[in-house]
Amino acid sequence: MMAVRWPEDLSCGVDEVDIQHRNLIALLNQLIDLDPSVCGPAYIDCLLNEFAAKTKAHFQFEENYLRGNNPSQLESHQQLHEILLDQMEEFFSTLRTENFDCLPVRLERGLVPWLLEHVINVDSKMAKETV
Repeated sequence: MMAVRWPEDLSCGVDEVDIQHRNLIALLNQLIDLDPSVCGPAYIDCLLNEFAAKTKAHFQFEENYLRGNNPSQLESHQQLHEILLDQMEEFFSTLRTENFDCLPVRLERGLVPWLLEHVINVDSKMAKETV
């Protein structure tokens, strides 16, 4: 699988959100680049935990941003974040059950579109309505 590039048209216009998106994509690219047969499950699990922690922090930042800039959007955004976090945890649980054997396929079909969908359709909308 090819690394995910950050095209500038994905920028939502909120600097901190864009920085966090770039950091999440960089971490995702680390997962894409690794070879599960060489790295071992402990290292992959560590990267997944880091991705989860950064995603949760990113969602918290967005919610705080909305609290101060567009409170009417906060509740729906929080609900969406809960759904996305559940999806992420389910995805990671499946990977762990498979001992990461299907990591490249799971990333390509799961985590990559999940993250890009959030950036393109959710955060871009959030930024347009608050900037």
